[in-house]
Amino acid sequence: MTNNIEAVLPDHILQDVTPQSEPKTDELGQDEFLKLMLAQLKHQDPFKPLENGEFVAQMAQISTVAGIEGMESSMGNMAESFASNQLLQSSSLIGKTALISGSQANLSSEDGVNAYYRLPRTANTVQLNVFSASGELVFNKTETAMPAGLHSFDWDGELANGKPAPEGTYTFQAIFGDGESQTQANISIENTIASVSLDPGATSVTFETTEGNTLSLQDIEKLQ
Repeated sequence: MTNNIEAVLPDHILQDVTPQSEPKTDELGQDEFLKLMLAQLKHQDPFKPLENGEFVAQMAQISTVAGIEGMESSMGNMAESFASNQLLQSSSLIGKTALISGSQANLSSEDGVNAYYRLPRTANTVQLNVFSASGELVFNKTETAMPAGLHSFDWDGELANGKPAPEGTYTFQAIFGDGESQTQANISIENTIASVSLDPGATSVTFETTEGNTLSLQDIEKLQ
């Protein structure tokens, strides 16, 4: 039993029901499908009428196609609404301070750098170091008896001689230990969110920071 309507109709019937004002396509539209259905019923052999099962199957074809098209349209509208809502909510983060995982930070002419290090356990000593882009040690200090958790590692941008460090990229390092072993702690750098954007076709927002970084929501460890 076939459910292909075009296969069972004579050519002259197909010509009668095919729209002449529109170019032919490889796909059968809903209107053309219904016209073919009516033509098939009208010209069918009265001794071999279309069976109920075949009729239902053919109607299900057009219903399925129409349903899929409607669902795709609804999903597209839902995605656009979700993206717009996400952008609106994320705009409230402008001006907020975000902690970004990474050990490098840009030093401006006036501001220092606010960094953090995370200890997985209590440490007898923590050695804090700042290196220039050339690898020169420009700042260091030692903390003692530090508990597990997140700790600040702020640098005012001054060198050991009290002079301001030149602008550029600096690397922060925190090494902790108990006297026998030394381990490097994870570093996070403060960034201030300056703007939020949503690229066409994207499903998530992008953040620009005053420090010149481009971030996704997944890049942010903590908001302060």
